[in-house]
Amino acid sequence: MQAPEVVARLRAAGHKLTPQRLAIIEALAASHTHPTAYEIYDQVRQRFPMLGLATVYKTLDVLKGLGEVVETGFGAGGARYEPNLHPHVNLVCRCCGRVVDVDATLAPGGETGGNLLAGVQAAAAQAGFTVQGGHIEYFGVCAECAGKVV
Repeated sequence: MQAPEVVARLRAAGHKLTPQRLAIIEALAASHTHPTAYEIYDQVRQRFPMLGLATVYKTLDVLKGLGEVVETGFGAGGARYEPNLHPHVNLVCRCCGRVVDVDATLAPGGETGGNLLAGVQAAAAQAGFTVQGGHIEYFGVCAECAGKVV
């Protein structure tokens, strides 16, 4: 997610761009995680102490409606917001909830040039469907939690 492009699309769609909404978009664009609405709220209210959680949810709903973020549910942590819409794999730790994105254009074994989603894209093309983004989720245990498991 690139904040300037998202801002341009919001304006083009006729949405108001308040300083709070801009800060929410910037927080999502800078995120390398899959934040919850509360995590975004907690971060943005450091700049805007009067920010309400409802403003964060309303902004996320607008962004979802425009296809700028995807709402996902990784385990017990509740809804998380995915600003990375490029084809990728989410590796989700069942212990701590950490989510790591892995580029879906990497072939097995780590060589580039392959495409993990080639089969999906071919099937979609046969159905007359254009794939614009997506992700696959795998669940397991991250290296940090694996060291703690007894």
